Amino acid sequence: MHVETRPAPEQDIDGLDRIHQGLASEGFRSLEHVVDGGYTNPDSTHHAAQRWGITLLGPVRTVPRASEGPGFAKEDFTVDWQNRTLTSPMG
Repeated sequence: MHVETRPAPEQDIDGLDRIHQGLASEGFRSLEHVVDGGYTNPDSTHHAAQRWGITLLGPVRTVPRASEGPGFAKEDFTVDWQNRTLTSPMG
């Protein structure tokens, strides 16, 4: 277990690298790190996997203005957890 205490005005996500560094220094590698929405974004997920070999698991944050642009929402995709597949609206 690793605990990182952050001052209230600082973002949780800014301490994520120190948390992973602490886990790695204790010999924890290739593990899953379950976090809340304050830690998840594409960059943090990619960085954790590439630098530390850690799979970051947490809720995907809603982009408030995403519906204003073209494309798909996460609800448009079909997830098959058993077969580990994700199907887009285009098939």
